[in-house]
Amino acid sequence: IPVDTELDSEPVDGETCRFRTRYPVTLWPIAVADASLKGRPLVAPAHARTAGALSCLRLTLRCTAPDTTFSTLQPDRLRVFLRGQPFHVYALHELLFNNTVAIAIADSASDPKAVFTTPAALSPVGFSPEEMILPYAPQSQPAYRTLTEFFVFPDKFLYFDIDLSTKVLGEAGPELSIFFYFNKNDAALERAVTKDFFALGCTPIVNLFPQRCEPILVAHNRLEHRILPDARRPEALEVHSLLTVAATDAAGGRRTVSPFHARRPGAESAHAGYWATARRPSEGRLSGTEVYLSFSELNPSFTSTDMVVSTTALCLNRDLPSKLPYGGGHPILTPIQSAAAIGEVV
Repeated sequence: IPVDTELDSEPVDGETCRFRTRYPVTLWPIAVADASLKGRPLVAPAHARTAGALSCLRLTLRCTAPDTTFSTLQPDRLRVFLRGQPFHVYALHELLFNNTVAIAIADSASDPKAVFTTPAALSPVGFSPEEMILPYAPQSQPAYRTLTEFFVFPDKFLYFDIDLSTKVLGEAGPELSIFFYFNKNDAALERAVTKDFFALGCTPIVNLFPQRCEPILVAHNRLEHRILPDARRPEALEVHSLLTVAATDAAGGRRTVSPFHARRPGAESAHAGYWATARRPSEGRLSGTEVYLSFSELNPSFTSTDMVVSTTALCLNRDLPSKLPYGGGHPILTPIQSAAAIGEVV
């Protein structure tokens, strides 16, 4: 499932909410069969690298398709999501990335062909530019973007990738255990960890999606024009940011309009016009905000003739996502375009 796959929710107040996936997902026929965190004595493959380990997390995976083994599937990397109470999953995340001294991949705790690797086989998720949730301008500071998302979407960092290639490219059966050896123990966490802490096939989703907005007939007696994503659903759509603006004149000529604060290298067009936006609270019964579009020009001829402006915006569903049912298999999300072997996402 690629990044930016669009999903529609079940209806709420008669409207569906649209989400986009933010991480790519590979759906393997693999399930988490068991998980446990234990202190000494460690029931795990032994190696010189593990001599100083004080605890060990065992994550057992099982192929769900009949007559399938890890050697036939060969999932060289597997992405795992940590779920559960925040005080547990953040402590486990810290153990994985601050206290791992070695990793073993084996068919069982007594597997004589266990493959040992370094903590480098474990990779954090959510820090690369391709894994950002919120749209940001290219000139924005990446560190500020990461910090913002840490407070707004902290769960997006609760993923990790594990490199399985050293084992699955050799001999591996239908069940595989990954052993994480830690130089620290946490008695409270040892009592809490179960297989329910780990989930496969997950991705963050965000209620932001591109939308072609209603055309705007520019009136010369108005300084600004409200951007309306859909005149039939004003209570369900709100503008997050403007993506494109284009103007069409009476003769059918079409031209792209640039943002007022955009970088414009080279000579300016004699007929160039620019757009700017202003955001104000919605009036009446609508929640959220409204965005208004205005124009400025180097040459008055830009707005002196009749023209229709077309816009594309990044939109959200106002406060409707907060009204969706959560828990018990809900909300149910359905891809808006056909995707092989995907019916719905829970």
